[in-house]
Amino acid sequence: MLISGAGWAGDLEHQARLLARKRGIPSVAVLDDWLNYRERFWRDGEEVLPDQHWVADAQAADVAKATIPNVPVLQLPSQSPEQLAQEVEEIRCRIKLTTPYYPAKRLLSLVEPLRDHKCGKPNRAGFEAMIFWLGQMTLLTKSAKIHNKRSEIKLYLRPHPNDPPGKYNFWIKSQTD
Repeated sequence: MLISGAGWAGDLEHQARLLARKRGIPSVAVLDDWLNYRERFWRDGEEVLPDQHWVADAQAADVAKATIPNVPVLQLPSQSPEQLAQEVEEIRCRIKLTTPYYPAKRLLSLVEPLRDHKCGKPNRAGFEAMIFWLGQMTLLTKSAKIHNKRSEIKLYLRPHPNDPPGKYNFWIKSQTD
């Protein structure tokens, strides 16, 4: 089975669904918001729908059923932010009882390519998110979440598969000069 996202800006997931269909492999598309459901499955005049949609909430399920009625929808069980925070706190408490805590030295940032819906071109939002994230370093250091010596910290940037190679190179260089 193929489980993919339903990104509208790139072709990777669309091509994977197309290949799965050709090979007789069932496919599922995870719809992670409430916008442009039908449009997400069109490329170059061809619609490639999955065999099933998975969604996170009742509103998304309603939109999916109304927009693409011929594809079954499964609403996955979800937790509220409060439930997730409680679960994380319970894990932290268990870990503190058995393991010493060390501030993080290696940080990973997973980048989502944000696009301007009107013209399909990259906008500055992805870079602004990175700038905001780096701006939180002082707070993270003060709260002992990350190491207090900047020279000890390694930041890894994982671009989205739809990002062109080298997209962040100029930004990285501007941050290290």
